[in-house]
Amino acid sequence: MGNKKGYQIYKDVSFGEMSDVGIYNLGEGLKQLISLQSLSLIFAQNNNITNGGLHTITESLKERTCLQEVKIIFFNCNGITDGGLQVISRAFANLTSLQKISFAFHNCVQITAEGKQSLTQDLQKLNFLKDINIS
Repeated sequence: MGNKKGYQIYKDVSFGEMSDVGIYNLGEGLKQLISLQSLSLIFAQNNNITNGGLHTITESLKERTCLQEVKIIFFNCNGITDGGLQVISRAFANLTSLQKISFAFHNCVQITAEGKQSLTQDLQKLNFLKDINIS
């Protein structure tokens, strides 16, 4: 699935109730978007998404070499913990085209301020990132 020079490819998708199985299927679809430049995903009311689901999403993006911006928002994702945040910076370490990254964890009770701070510090080590927002 090629992309003609000059065209920009964006994906802006919002999901309601979803589990790690749905995330796996989403990840497989994202792997097919070779020319993806910007991605915005919103997961609302997803108590069934775990660290494994977060890992699947980030792993599906790690070879998207055209990717410039990522925004992923979670609402009420109580299956994601601070431990799950550790996979994010590793997955994006080689995407030097990536300039802006934003992750928001609203009412995700197992994500702590310390976990968000640690993720922010890890992402700041990726010198190519110009804008980092973790909340």
